[in-house]
Amino acid sequence: MRSILQAILFSSLMLLIGCQNMMIGATGALIYDSTEGIERENNLENFEKGILGNLLLVEGLLSLKPEDSNLLVSLTKGYAGYTFSVLETHYLRDYYADKFPSPYKKKIIEYYSRSLKYGLRFFKANGITFEDLKKSLRENKFNELLDKKLDLSDRDLEGVVFTGHSLGGLINFQKGKMSIVTYAPLAKAMFDWSCKKNPNIGNGICDIFFGAYEASRPRGLGGRPEIGKNYFLNMIVKHPNNWLGRVAYMQYYLIPYVDEVGYLEQKNFMEKALKLHEKELFWSPRELKEKDVFSNKRLRLYQTIAVERFKIMKKFEEDLF
Repeated sequence: MRSILQAILFSSLMLLIGCQNMMIGATGALIYDSTEGIERENNLENFEKGILGNLLLVEGLLSLKPEDSNLLVSLTKGYAGYTFSVLETHYLRDYYADKFPSPYKKKIIEYYSRSLKYGLRFFKANGITFEDLKKSLRENKFNELLDKKLDLSDRDLEGVVFTGHSLGGLINFQKGKMSIVTYAPLAKAMFDWSCKKNPNIGNGICDIFFGAYEASRPRGLGGRPEIGKNYFLNMIVKHPNNWLGRVAYMQYYLIPYVDEVGYLEQKNFMEKALKLHEKELFWSPRELKEKDVFSNKRLRLYQTIAVERFKIMKKFEEDLF
């Protein structure tokens, strides 16, 4: 009799665990899909105040189902997005103001590290260890490995590209640590794979990465500034309403290479974009004539980041040229 009761209790427990996993799985998919809503935010301060609380909630759910790919990608993308949009924007202000050391640099490294850890857990949950990634890259089998283990869903592509984004960010902010810098080819390989599958992933994130990758390295270390410039120009053509492409062009190419003519050209555009952005924030009985600029609501966060960084550049432009 006792053994029968134990069997019933065990079966009930397994059923509860199974139901819990199903519920978390459904919730994980819903959370991943909800990231589109976050991209609609047009106020960077609101984004900064709200995003970390949401990510902590997702971490709590992940503790109940540690290998849920939807949750892992949501956290990888979320922490990478927070670091790039908020912390790097604050850091840019300190950088142009010659404020060193900036307190944001340590936070950038911390939060890109958190994003990267979740990204590597995403790979592991899909049967790919960090050692597998390194080995496949050495043996020129990286694409083959990812093709075998992952699919072409937006989730898997974003899992790879934002893991690469975080790794690239860690490298960019720790250029003096060769133990970190040596992983630059791995970060690029992740972008190469994802961007080949879907060149428009992240509304132009591929062109921004490759543009910065080529323009930020000295020619003696393999950098190709003119090719980097072309990536930015191509993004501006392909994604004209994603103003972040123009501001990234200013930040990573025009200002470092002291191209004042190019800077003024982009500045003129961004002055108009800034006015449109501010008009769109407030209700008016008159319909905005240029409403097509905001037709893709998923670009609002990117546009907002661009506007905030442009305002910083304007403030310090006399010192930059």
